[in-house]
Amino acid sequence: MTNNTSCSLPGLQCGEVYTIGVSGVDDNCTGQLSDTVSLNTEPCSPSNVSSQRMCSAATAQVSWPPSANAVSYTLEAISSGQNLTCSSSSPNCTLSNLVCGQAYDILVTATDGTCVSNYSAPFRQNPVPCPPEDFSTSLMCGTNDATVSWNISSAVPLNYSVAAVPLAENISSVLCQTSSGSCRLIGLQCGETYNVSVKASSGSCSGQFSPPQTVETAPCPPQSLTAVTDCGTNSVLASWNASVGATSYAATVMGPNGFSETCSSSNLTCSVSGLQCASQYNVTVKSQGNCISSPSQTVVITGPCDPINVTSVLQCGSDAATVSWEAAAGAVAYTVLAREESSPYYTSCRSNMTSCQLKQLQCGKVYNLTVIAEDATCNSTGSISTILMTAPCSPSIQNSSLICGTNSSSLSWTPMADVTSYVVNATAPNGHTVSCSSATATCTLTDLLCSQTYMTTVIARGSQCDSAPGSSTNITTAPCSPRIVSKQYTCGSNTAEFSWTDPVGHLSFLAQVAGGGYQDSCQTTNTSCSFHNLPCGLDLNVTVQAQGEECISTPSVSESLETVPCAPQNVSATLVCFNHSALVWWVGSPGAVGYNVTVTGRDGHAHHCHTNTTSCPLPDIHCGETYNITVTPYSETCTGQQSAVYIFKAGLCAPSNVTVSLACDDSTVSWSHVTGAEMYIATATANDGHNHTCSSNYSNSCNFTDLHCGETYNVTVVTVDRGCWSEPSSAVELRTALCPPTNLLGQVSCDDNTLSLTWDQSQVSGTNYTLHTERIGTHTPSVLTTSNTSHTLTNLLCGQRYAFRVAAQDGNCRSSYSPPIEISTAPCQPTNLTAHVDCGTNRGNFSWSESSGAAFYTVEVTGEHGHVTSCSSNDTSCAVRLPCGREYTATLVASTNSCNSSKHADITFESAPCLPDDVSAKLECDTNVMNVSWAQTPGSDDYTAWAISTDGHRASCNSTSNFCSIHDLLCGKLYEVAVTSSSIHCEIIAGSDYKVQSAPCKPENTTVEENCSSNVMTVKWNEHSSTTQNYTVKAMSASGVNSTCDSTESRCSFLNLTCGQLYTFTVMGHTNVCMSEMSTPIEKLSAPCPPTNVSAGLNCTTLNAVVSWSSAITLL
Repeated sequence: MTNNTSCSLPGLQCGEVYTIGVSGVDDNCTGQLSDTVSLNTEPCSPSNVSSQRMCSAATAQVSWPPSANAVSYTLEAISSGQNLTCSSSSPNCTLSNLVCGQAYDILVTATDGTCVSNYSAPFRQNPVPCPPEDFSTSLMCGTNDATVSWNISSAVPLNYSVAAVPLAENISSVLCQTSSGSCRLIGLQCGETYNVSVKASSGSCSGQFSPPQTVETAPCPPQSLTAVTDCGTNSVLASWNASVGATSYAATVMGPNGFSETCSSSNLTCSVSGLQCASQYNVTVKSQGNCISSPSQTVVITGPCDPINVTSVLQCGSDAATVSWEAAAGAVAYTVLAREESSPYYTSCRSNMTSCQLKQLQCGKVYNLTVIAEDATCNSTGSISTILMTAPCSPSIQNSSLICGTNSSSLSWTPMADVTSYVVNATAPNGHTVSCSSATATCTLTDLLCSQTYMTTVIARGSQCDSAPGSSTNITTAPCSPRIVSKQYTCGSNTAEFSWTDPVGHLSFLAQVAGGGYQDSCQTTNTSCSFHNLPCGLDLNVTVQAQGEECISTPSVSESLETVPCAPQNVSATLVCFNHSALVWWVGSPGAVGYNVTVTGRDGHAHHCHTNTTSCPLPDIHCGETYNITVTPYSETCTGQQSAVYIFKAGLCAPSNVTVSLACDDSTVSWSHVTGAEMYIATATANDGHNHTCSSNYSNSCNFTDLHCGETYNVTVVTVDRGCWSEPSSAVELRTALCPPTNLLGQVSCDDNTLSLTWDQSQVSGTNYTLHTERIGTHTPSVLTTSNTSHTLTNLLCGQRYAFRVAAQDGNCRSSYSPPIEISTAPCQPTNLTAHVDCGTNRGNFSWSESSGAAFYTVEVTGEHGHVTSCSSNDTSCAVRLPCGREYTATLVASTNSCNSSKHADITFESAPCLPDDVSAKLECDTNVMNVSWAQTPGSDDYTAWAISTDGHRASCNSTSNFCSIHDLLCGKLYEVAVTSSSIHCEIIAGSDYKVQSAPCKPENTTVEENCSSNVMTVKWNEHSSTTQNYTVKAMSASGVNSTCDSTESRCSFLNLTCGQLYTFTVMGHTNVCMSEMSTPIEKLSAPCPPTNVSAGLNCTTLNAVVSWSSAITLL
């Protein structure tokens, strides 16, 4: 804790992640926690370093367990002659270029990008063996064996391997191994060159080979003899591979008509000329040195003869010409070469017939045509040629100029020689075409469409053939308004990309997006534009304008765009009891047309729901499982942002091991305990479908106390969790005892108080019946056993009530008793009826003595003027409103539902005297004085006005006129107002129907309670009103901001007051007419505001963290 805006946290551990938050504290409470920040301490030193040598590559793979919070590692390998380093973001690293014979000590540090850990414990890596130095080789020519020798310099015993690796790839290497200083290589092949090298090894670690020495074996006969004819000179060139040790070679060529010629050479080739075309020759070659090798032999055929009578035909309108000739001896195919004069470039065609089509001939050129005959290995000399002239070239447009306001364009091009005229063709992308013709190199195109790019070409007409169209030139007309052609919204990045038509002639475009209070624009020379970081959940409109060289187009037709729906908020779920499912709901996302709900249980069970509402049912959830629930909205085009994960626990599973125990009265069901159950409910279901239940909150059993008699039940048990029932357990069977008799009925005779009982006979034969009779109010019931289904009781007393039950008895159990029926005899006659009247309310009040057996009483009142009324009561009094100043008679009778008593004797009485009428009262709010007025009555001199509160407080005033003022009223009371006079004889005024509410009371003893974590402030006060009264609480801050709160209770809470403010609270009561005095003001400081800009930094050396923040503001 500190009164500064920073604080030091010592003693932090390496490799940890700390979460740090700050709260403001004043003398009264602790404020809300600030936004938290995370602080990573430095990584711990790596441990358990190990390495694996790759001796042949002079490398080592070093590894160690990862250190928490480390983002990279640095490794140092130290030896007496070399230090190596290596860095890695993973807990391993490869050391390269290890020096042989050197041992290394390996150290590793870890870093989080800011702090570096201490070195790990050193790890010693053994050396890699060095190869021998200055070895020598000796070749034995007769056997082609070689002996390799070297000096042993290592003090440690080593094994040696010698390898002779041929330079040729198709020959196997020769190896030998030894522990001494020499080794013999056996099986070297003749005429080969070998690289010989030596390596040393110790155990499983083999070092690198020494630098190789070259060894050449004894010469072999010439190999790979080939003979190739020189097609242009009819000569033969023989070539072969060198034989090591050979000093020269002799080549002999023999052919038709006794031809034979020999040439000697120290090179690997030999040439013989003067041969005939299309003829076969034999070629032999021998190696010469200390001895002569056996000969190598091959056959060669000289090239074909040249074709004759070559002709050509040009194909107008294309780049092709057909060339023909006579067949040549020895030819299997022909190649035609068309070479431009004074140019190294040519085109060709090939055919196995005597004609061929040349393609890709250039326009306006003169070609020399040569036909060369081919066989499998050689070509003819190509000494015969002819001339081919092609069609003229196509003109190329050099300049085009748009003529504004005329839909025309002027074009010019490079003139072509030998052209009779020119034709210009222009085609727009929509298929619209225009053309013009001219004898000169200029032309004007008319009737061009706006906002089009015309592809324009020129054709030159010659005397025999027209040229192909020249290279095209695009003519862009004046721009039209762009049209948006595509829109693409990237949901993940909230980026929208729009593209539009490219009106030819535009300079730039202005794209604008607006909607929902959001607006953005893009100026570009492209036909597309991207808007980034668009807010979610908006419906936007997009327009584009094209800027030409002189003007800008009208806006395009707008396109609508919906951004990605925002993540749903307040995701929640609840169990749905009736189908053992769950219901997920959330606050909807604007723009979403539907939602995907993903539910994943820890057991791997997954469920998906798609809906266009803000709730989704989840059927088939597994009992006792915990699920992670997320909701992802989607629009017509996008999948929105996923909600935060909501964790939901499904209902519990049903109990197991359900058993029942049978008893004549009750049956007990028990089961195995289910952890987390709030309650267990057992259900017994009969064959006809009716069922009974019992439940238990704590134990694993309960009793069925209301099972139907004579039934077979299937008993199941469910677990109750959060008010929901699990699936029922496996059912067990239960049979109950006999049923009690039904339709127990009784009939009383009101005249002589005789009572007859009957009931239905049991379906089980031999059943006896037990009749239980009890006179209510006594404790001596009687029990009668009979085999009959009826019984009669006589000479019963008036005003008595009896309860009867009947049970059936078989050999095993007696059934439960039937539901009791209660039957009363006729009530006794009531006595002591009296009457008195109330002034002001004009009520007639009647009372009497209780009559035995009476369920209710009825008083009937009859006036001398014919008015008849009555009142009923189940007590010994009742009241009726009677007209004032009349004479009445009253009678009383006691009753049950079935019988009436004899009537009480009539009594006579007078109703209450009449009081002054037209009473009116008005309250003065400031003084709480009530002004009462009335109509005067004849013969009365003195009047008294009464105000009587509902809780008994009475106040009055006297007057000789028709008004007076009542003082001393209590605040917050509801008063009944009545007026009496001296001529009216009333003992007391009870009240009246005219009611007036007094002034509201001033709230007292005001207090303020504060919830520091939520900044909710609750104002409380004492209320003295006995009636419902309204209150208004006012909170005024030191900055002058007012808030109010209304309540009908003696408390009111402010939910959104500003933190760190001093408030003054007052309370005022009010009715529909008056307002009370304001309560005494009370001051209270709201909870401190949470600190902001919280940050944390780590001292890598001391492992102390320093936390700092901006101080919370308090306004006094």
